[in-house]
Amino acid sequence: MSKAIKKKKRIPKFYNGVKDSVLWNLYHPMGEYIVKHLKAFKEMPRMGYPCVSITEKSRDNTLTEFNDGEAERWENTLEAMIDGWETLVNWDDISMDIYDKYNSGGVVLEMNRKAWLKENNLKYKVAQKNAMLFVKHIHSLWD
Repeated sequence: MSKAIKKKKRIPKFYNGVKDSVLWNLYHPMGEYIVKHLKAFKEMPRMGYPCVSITEKSRDNTLTEFNDGEAERWENTLEAMIDGWETLVNWDDISMDIYDKYNSGGVVLEMNRKAWLKENNLKYKVAQKNAMLFVKHIHSLWD
């Protein structure tokens, strides 16, 4: 006689009010939150923008002066942040798309493998660099 085994429903644990299942893969919900809010910030009508170059030092170690292209430069910086975070959040799919590009009938040939790794690593490094702009300019996200 076989006994029916009841499947226990897992009871989630919470840490500081956050489900443990969210914490298992924290980059994804955090990244989605950042992308959503950066896009909203970029789309909203803003009264001004930070002087991006004023925080960067020139070659002679003096602060650079304000220039007329700052608004456009700031918009490009915001776009780069968004692109970087979107790429990192969707990295699994993007990496597979790159793999499929070099996949030849289910086999990645050695010469294709090197090209695949090169493209994969380059795209990831660019995404990381762009996402780090968020950290660099965190106090500039105001209006």
